Amino acid sequence: MSDHYATLGIEQTATNDEITSAYRRLAMRHHPDKNPEDIVGATERFQKIQLAYEILSEEYKRRRYDASLATSNDPQEHMFGSRARTPGAGLYTFDDELFWAFFGFRPQPSGWDPRFEGRRAWDEAVQRERERERERERERQEKIRKERERQDQLEREKAMRAEARRKAEQAEKRAAEVSRSSRFRQESLDQQTRWQKAGATTEEQKASTCLHSEFCEKIPQRKKFKCDVCRAKRGMVAFKCPYCHKNLCQLCVTHYKAERTGTFK
Repeated sequence: MSDHYATLGIEQTATNDEITSAYRRLAMRHHPDKNPEDIVGATERFQKIQLAYEILSEEYKRRRYDASLATSNDPQEHMFGSRARTPGAGLYTFDDELFWAFFGFRPQPSGWDPRFEGRRAWDEAVQRERERERERERERQEKIRKERERQDQLEREKAMRAEARRKAEQAEKRAAEVSRSSRFRQESLDQQTRWQKAGATTEEQKASTCLHSEFCEKIPQRKKFKCDVCRAKRGMVAFKCPYCHKNLCQLCVTHYKAERTGTFK
């Protein structure tokens, strides 16, 4: 029986890549076209190399060959170049090479069942595929989990920024209200002091000495109104003073603001 591993010059534990590499190297060296001076010998060597590669490169054929090789290594199974028929062994009594020459395929070792071998190989392949599918599913679930965590983190950060803006706006609004109340109280005290100094006690006296408030209330009008101070018809919005309750136009509001701040010219 030919030793295909020896033909390719590799160990029995060689990988598929090592088998392919050895085959290419030897095929290039022993190809008949590369040996024109010894075409017959080169052809025979090349055929052996091809046969060895054909069997060892396919997993199914290689397993059968390894099984038959392991059986043939037993010295009790060979007698004068042929296999012995041992009880219960179920082995052939002639050499594999002759069997191959006559029938076109090699005999299999005892206990080998192609249906069982094929089914086992199929089950192993299915199991491997299931393992790969489970691994892909685990990776997919892990990616989904990480993406969800990232989205949740982004949502939390967004909510935190929105809450910080809302609190800042509320604080700014409260500060503005406190500042407005403080200015209004101070303005009211200043107006009362002015009236006391001027001795204004009646409504007309107070109106004539009022500098009018910075916080006049805007009152929209249906038509142009007559200003209670300058007596001119101005715009469509009246400004009502909270102290003397007179309606002022925009021009008078600007005038008294300048007078209050001391910038009036």
